[in-house]
Amino acid sequence: MNNIESQRAVSKRQPQPLLVRSRGFGRLTIKNRLPLVMGLLLLGVIVTSVWVSYDGVKKSSLEASRARLRMLTNNVAAIVQQSVRNVVSTTVLASSDPDILHCLNSPAGRPNAEVRRILLQSLPPQDPNGLQIELWNINRLLV
Repeated sequence: MNNIESQRAVSKRQPQPLLVRSRGFGRLTIKNRLPLVMGLLLLGVIVTSVWVSYDGVKKSSLEASRARLRMLTNNVAAIVQQSVRNVVSTTVLASSDPDILHCLNSPAGRPNAEVRRILLQSLPPQDPNGLQIELWNINRLLV
């Protein structure tokens, strides 16, 4: 038994092999690893939920903007359409006036006061939708 005891004594004296530990995460004890893993997991959940919330708000905001743009486009189209109707009706009424017809059909005719009065009603101070008005006679001369 002496031999066995001597082997045990020798084995006690021999240095234990060093445990090779990796750097970083493997070097930490379980006491330190658990809070770190839980913190990283919590951070992942928070980042994911914030990203999903941001994406939802962005999509709903874009949809609301599209709906508002459609509504505004329809409103502007209706306003322009009404304005065009007003300009066309004013032009048709003015063109059917006998004084204007007489002025346009005469080769050397000059507009009289009545023609000027009718045309001035279609200019911007009286009609905000008014355009530039020109009268050309039958000889294609600016009256």
